Amino acid sequence: MSQPNEHHLAAAKRWIEKNGMPATEEQRIQMAHEVVAEANRVVADMAEKALQALSAAHEDSKHNTRTLEGDKGRDFLNTIYRKVAA
Repeated sequence: MSQPNEHHLAAAKRWIEKNGMPATEEQRIQMAHEVVAEANRVVADMAEKALQALSAAHEDSKHNTRTLEGDKGRDFLNTIYRKVAA
């Protein structure tokens, strides 16, 4: 099993702020399910936004223009390239 990432930790913090520390096994299981579901929603939303930005960058290239959304897509790709090359 993988380790929790920052999305899981942020979701857990929000859950605890709302509900308090889980006191029973049932509450811990409920918290775990809700934390994982929220983290998955956040990651899916981030992926969708990245795809939209990448599509905008592609459209910019096709039409020889520059848009803010296209710039976000180019920045996203450049960040990936820099991290992979490091």
